[in-house]
Amino acid sequence: MHVLIIKCIALLGIGGVTFGGAYFPYWLKKQAFSENSTNSVLTISNNLAGGVFVSAALMHLIPDAVENASLSMVLLLVTFGILFADLMESITVSKAAFYKDPQNLVYVPQQSYFEGSGSVYRLSEALLADSHAAHHFAEPQPTAARVSSIYSMEGSHCPSDFTGTLPVLQDSESLHGHTVHHHHITVGGSGALSWLIFAMLGLHALITGAALGITSHSRDSIILGIVIFAHKGVESFAVAFNFAEGTASKTSTVALIGYGLMTPLGTFLAVVASAFIESSVALSVQSVLESFAAGSFLFVGMMHLQDKTCSNLGWTLSKALPEVFGAGLMILVSFWI
Repeated sequence: MHVLIIKCIALLGIGGVTFGGAYFPYWLKKQAFSENSTNSVLTISNNLAGGVFVSAALMHLIPDAVENASLSMVLLLVTFGILFADLMESITVSKAAFYKDPQNLVYVPQQSYFEGSGSVYRLSEALLADSHAAHHFAEPQPTAARVSSIYSMEGSHCPSDFTGTLPVLQDSESLHGHTVHHHHITVGGSGALSWLIFAMLGLHALITGAALGITSHSRDSIILGIVIFAHKGVESFAVAFNFAEGTASKTSTVALIGYGLMTPLGTFLAVVASAFIESSVALSVQSVLESFAAGSFLFVGMMHLQDKTCSNLGWTLSKALPEVFGAGLMILVSFWI
């Protein structure tokens, strides 16, 4: 099959999963699904993508890049890709303050969404005196609201640690968490954060699309197509989720459509550019893009794979099996092609 046809088929699949992932938050919002049910679906998807990311980067992208560039240059570009992905995550996720006492590392998000008013409340620093210290937060604005969710974790990320919704806060009340070593309050996105996530993930989509477009062999196109397809739904869900938290508007719709077109745009620009540059230059550019993409995929994949703190065997298997399946999928692809 001609490589251009493979790229077109890949882009059709990528486009479908992108717009499907973008619609998913709005569908969940209409269906009023519980947060635990939604998190279960996302956990399986994330871990499946994590296995695909790591195996594709180590088994396909880096070895292919070494064919047309020196190993030291490839590893340098992989490092830049990791740093770029880390920068994206640092910018797009809400800032967190880490406070360490002699025994515990306590994670206190700086932003939290409250139901009712839809406003973002800033949380003040946590004051830790001992293991039973209260975590003091800033008093809410003069609007009654309740925390959308709060997780009580003592070294565990199990779903059973969900403690539910706190009662409505009155004007004079402040939020406290007691006798808990690790608090994680679910974070929603503000308007500015939504656009920042859109911009950074859109840039990432453009780069990965260009990596797909510059490939000259069917094998490389299939590998990159599968990798992009595997994580595109999760990424588009993340972009759309922040817009879905607010009021639907034409602007957010246009933004989501624009995000969905970023990968095809990157592929198109790379295909056109490769037609006007020499084959040796095209191979060098392909190695650069593959190395950079491998770094970002390694970072994202390892971030998916790192959460194994739950002691519940069933929960651990539910996370590990999709990862093994995703890695096995890429191994089968390597033998198939």
